[in-house]
Amino acid sequence: MAQTVTPAASPTASRLIGAGRRRRYPRGYGSVVVARVDEQLVGFAYGFALAADTKRWSRLSAPVAPEVVEEWPGRTFLLFDFAVHDSLRGRGVGRALHDRLLGSRAEERATLMVQPVAGDTKAIYEHWGWRKIGQTEGGPTAAAPVFDVYLRDQLGDLVPS
Repeated sequence: MAQTVTPAASPTASRLIGAGRRRRYPRGYGSVVVARVDEQLVGFAYGFALAADTKRWSRLSAPVAPEVVEEWPGRTFLLFDFAVHDSLRGRGVGRALHDRLLGSRAEERATLMVQPVAGDTKAIYEHWGWRKIGQTEGGPTAAAPVFDVYLRDQLGDLVPS
């Protein structure tokens, strides 16, 4: 069983993230990596750079330090979507996707959101160097009414595998 994790070409990215999500973010901001086993797609990670004028931090339910929420071009990457086929969880595929995507980015830090009930997922992120900084409302079309917001303060320690 040969496993590969590679940056995705645009056609693959289009199928993975769907037309609705692609249209919401400016072209050139995003990155996608995919994992394949024996040429079959088994996972992906997708994200994009936050704009300097993002309103993302204003939706936190409690205040955080101003230096945490201050943005400038190239400061923060948002890990927006991340999945690994159930049959391959716990085999390093997710970690390889995570490190390949974030280790290839020029931003100094990253953020993501997780449903509060996803205890195993949050434990993995915390093991990988993420910390919870607050919560935010999910909005009318979100998968959950509330999300925990995580921050990884640096990306330079990640070596793409």
